[in-house]
Amino acid sequence: LRPDGSVKRTLGGGILNDPADVAVDSEGFIYVAERGGARLVVLDPEGKFFAEVSGGDGVGPFGALLGVAIGPDGRVYVTDSTNHRIIGLEWR
Repeated sequence: LRPDGSVKRTLGGGILNDPADVAVDSEGFIYVAERGGARLVVLDPEGKFFAEVSGGDGVGPFGALLGVAIGPDGRVYVTDSTNHRIIGLEWR
């Protein structure tokens, strides 16, 4: 948003399914937790699709993601409300 409240740009371009939370890392990558898509969508610093994560080795598939945060170590944390857990992801 601009200081006057007008929209500067929108992100995701229709690829998001019920986004619930967003976080930005120190390099400008944008992480979107999806409740409906049960995935973590990663956008590059320009807001374009970069990657998606919907589970992992030893973790199994994600359920509804309600939150995302970046830890001081750069690890990405997501809250998976369906499976009652918080998952730490080593990203890149």
